[in-house]
Amino acid sequence: MTRAFLIECSGAIWSTIADHLTRTHGWDISLWTGAAADRDVVLARFRETHFVANTDAALDLGETAWPKAIVDALLLSRLSPVEGTAIRMMDRLDLAATFTHADRYAHFLDLVRTWAGALDHYHPDVVVFSNAPHVIFDYVLYALCQMRGIPTPMFERHGLPGWVFLQQSIEGPPLRGYSDAPLPAVYDKWLSVSMAGGKSAIPPNFQKKAARYKLNSGNASLFRALVFECSRAAYLFKRYGFAGPANSYLRSPRTGERASWLETEAARFAAIFRKRHLARVLARLTSLPLDNEPYVLLALHYQPERATLPMSGLYGDQLLVIDLLSRLLPPGWKLYVKEHPWQLQPFSRGEMCRNAAFYRRIAAHANVRLLPMAVDSAPLIAGAKAIATGTGSMGWQGLCLGIPALVFGAAWYRTCPGVFEIKSAQDIEMALATIASGGAAPSPKQIRCYLSMVAESCIPGVLEPDVEATGGLDLDRAATGMADALAATQH
Repeated sequence: MTRAFLIECSGAIWSTIADHLTRTHGWDISLWTGAAADRDVVLARFRETHFVANTDAALDLGETAWPKAIVDALLLSRLSPVEGTAIRMMDRLDLAATFTHADRYAHFLDLVRTWAGALDHYHPDVVVFSNAPHVIFDYVLYALCQMRGIPTPMFERHGLPGWVFLQQSIEGPPLRGYSDAPLPAVYDKWLSVSMAGGKSAIPPNFQKKAARYKLNSGNASLFRALVFECSRAAYLFKRYGFAGPANSYLRSPRTGERASWLETEAARFAAIFRKRHLARVLARLTSLPLDNEPYVLLALHYQPERATLPMSGLYGDQLLVIDLLSRLLPPGWKLYVKEHPWQLQPFSRGEMCRNAAFYRRIAAHANVRLLPMAVDSAPLIAGAKAIATGTGSMGWQGLCLGIPALVFGAAWYRTCPGVFEIKSAQDIEMALATIASGGAAPSPKQIRCYLSMVAESCIPGVLEPDVEATGGLDLDRAATGMADALAATQH
């Protein structure tokens, strides 16, 4: 029997996956973390499983069903490579910039005690993550598993909704190789649209989110943002009263536990005005692209999100990436930097990872041009010498147009022809020299053969049904396939 944890596994599809794992493959699900709304369903179907809500786990709330581990200097020294990333990830818990470094470090220690204790108590054979761990508690657990040699399979997606692939860690191993096999029709259509510069290269979760908030025409007005927030506040108060919403990660600076309804709404209303202020700061620092100016295009990632932390590692610090590129660009080249369209939307939590100094530091580089958010990305991509990104879809969109990419993180396409994987300053120097000489552009045939290999490596599946436009995907069949893929990792 395989003893397993399911971590950050929410929604009906994961209940079906778990059911298939237990009935068909003999797994024992000892511990499960998921959405708070899933608790009753999970415990009704898996009576011996201990369930913890993701948000409770992230905030380390409540008593655990296991004794907490003793943490000493030896353990912390082995965890030191991940400590900084975990502390920076805590931006997503921060309520109005009140989570101090000292409090974050104390929270990190608490999470180590809790999740090292869980491993000591249950002795799992495998710890399954729905995708790259990024809600801090799961990242700490992942690091402990890696340290102990416990397998950590997780799913990842590319830009085509309804398809996923399995990997053994955040870093991979990456998809590699080429295939001359014909592309499946759905992949062929996706590639054709991407090569034409269409919106298929835009992440499907962002497409769906933009449609949900009717943002395809630009930023929401102040009036609309305030009306939305008022209606949201009324709904949450009716459902939860003065207690914080059960699905909230936000930490109260007053109690160290989940932020109350009043604290949360006060912070969200303040954030609307803060993001409008940041948008004005950004606008004052921007300038339009110039004709015939050679440039590398860097599209900033939305933060806080897993695309940067943990998937870009130390390059999750986008100011570090900008500084490196600025220093190493060939003479006469510019770095064009464009903010993510979701970062300063009133419905986002983008204020957690931006301030005025962030934009001023970018603009201070003489060879860096901050672009207005309204500038169309499609011609920018088509005219770039290269695309620089952590894990973003814009890198893939550029490759589809024959534009090379400098990839700083664990992007699904990072082994594709035309990609330079960046680990060091020397990698950037070599990549830019090759690109300047004209020897790096991928051909359409190379892209097609690479994508054919990717298609052969993927299975039907979904990571977040609520935010992925999966169309006609048969969720029960997908769940069975995902369960079989997980079970195969233990043979």
